[in-house]
Amino acid sequence: VRAVLQDKVGSIWLGTRSGLVRHDGSRFDCFGLSEGLVDLQVNALVEDRDGDLWIGTQRGLSRWDGRVLHGYGRGDGLSVDGIDALAMDADGRLWIGGREGVNCRYQGRFGAPHGMQGQLAGVRAITCCDDGQVWFGTEHGLRQTQRPHSHPDWAHISTRDGLVNNQIRSIVQDSAANFWVG
Repeated sequence: VRAVLQDKVGSIWLGTRSGLVRHDGSRFDCFGLSEGLVDLQVNALVEDRDGDLWIGTQRGLSRWDGRVLHGYGRGDGLSVDGIDALAMDADGRLWIGGREGVNCRYQGRFGAPHGMQGQLAGVRAITCCDDGQVWFGTEHGLRQTQRPHSHPDWAHISTRDGLVNNQIRSIVQDSAANFWVG
């Protein structure tokens, strides 16, 4: 299991190397290529405001709208194929991270966020805070920006600043606003 999410109605979703699994409390449903998943290796899951489930895979992005899976890739404006991280911000933006960098989906369009082209690579984790900060866990440490939508100011935290390792795979902000990095 590479990703776990409980959706708004209480179903548990599991992202695996063999596809997507949903447990609704009584039965398991499996989703693979024949159901419309763009790739079987599911690395990341996030639910949006509308209850749609976004699925990051090794070969693009899928979205479950409650009835059918939709696939997205480079032809839709994504510049990230191998997706390792997904997050939703307070404004409803979908943040997409992977080896090639970061994309964002806002108002139905995909693209590299302003000022972020070439700024990030090897993104493995993304956390969006209520105050607008976005944190990125990368293969080279932790990156943070205050204004990701206009002209981002970047902070970089690495082993030189006290991290045990620069390979960041998860970031969680707790209820006391502390960050836990792994």
